[in-house]
Amino acid sequence: MALRQRDEETWLGSSQADIRDLFKLKYKVCKPSPSDFVDVRCGCGSDSFHLYVDDEPPSAVRVCRSCSAEHAICESVVDFEVNEMGKAECECCCEEFEITVGIAINAAKNQSAIFVGCRCKECGIVGLWGKWKVRHSSNRNLLSRA
Repeated sequence: MALRQRDEETWLGSSQADIRDLFKLKYKVCKPSPSDFVDVRCGCGSDSFHLYVDDEPPSAVRVCRSCSAEHAICESVVDFEVNEMGKAECECCCEEFEITVGIAINAAKNQSAIFVGCRCKECGIVGLWGKWKVRHSSNRNLLSRA
């Protein structure tokens, strides 16, 4: 595991896989905790994105750095304007991230929790940018729409 702690609140990683390790570390006591993950790739093959997040409704949109394609993560929002959402920015001022999405499924409640994590392409800081609950008739297919 290449994930290492820089200080009390900051984690550094050397690869996208370190985002999964941070999920497991931070949410090991959460029930349900994320158990399935996907490393996000654009249809063009790129793994580099800008990330836009919103609290109301809880949602996240990724914009590919290569082809500029916009995509709502796990269908978190249907109609969106990225200009009206908050743009994620690392403390090093970089806005380019690798993104991994995790899902925790609570079958008894037909509910899932979506977790969005990022690794800065410039400095390697790994962080969790969003978490929200969704009700969905096909929870297991949510990761295919990350």
